[in-house]
Amino acid sequence: MPIIHQFQYICDFLNWNLVDYVIGSGNKPQEVKDDRMAMTKLLQLNQELLLGGSDE
Repeated sequence: MPIIHQFQYICDFLNWNLVDYVIGSGNKPQEVKDDRMAMTKLLQLNQELLLGGSDE
């Protein structure tokens, strides 16, 4: 996924850790909210970040 690799390069340059990412599916504004898999992963990632992040 080229866009994810670009973000990895940006994070490397800034000395940040790219922990994870979420890519949803949608064709119209707000439609990505209907992507249940993406929303589930987003909620899980949000909880991890709120609770102190990941050790990856």
